[in-house]
Amino acid sequence: MKIKLQNTVTIDDQVDVVTEEYEGELVIKGKTHYFSYFNNENEKVVIKYKENELVMSRFSNPTSIMRFHHKNYDSANIATPMGLQKLATKTHHLSLDKDNQKILLNYDLLIGVESGAVLASYQLSLFWFD
Repeated sequence: MKIKLQNTVTIDDQVDVVTEEYEGELVIKGKTHYFSYFNNENEKVVIKYKENELVMSRFSNPTSIMRFHHKNYDSANIATPMGLQKLATKTHHLSLDKDNQKILLNYDLLIGVESGAVLASYQLSLFWFD
């Protein structure tokens, strides 16, 4: 199956649209959807969607894990050339549309919950199809 990610990233007033498509697989256990694929750096990526919650894990060195909860704050540990960066996420919208085979996720990546300083805003659409 194919997994397509379309991500609109806004940093300050600059907007960039990134579209990626991968061969992957979907496993559904109960009400939880597990998407897995290998990205362009040949790192395994697993996206776990459960009602109002999404966890994206990239098995880099170290592992990057971003967590999202609908209308709430959560954590993001992202591997960078400077080491593991501990950030926060603020999810504005998270939904699953089974009929159209897509997940929509709109969130801000923050320096921290306390500061509220937004590094970037994202509108991510994940589609899957044969």
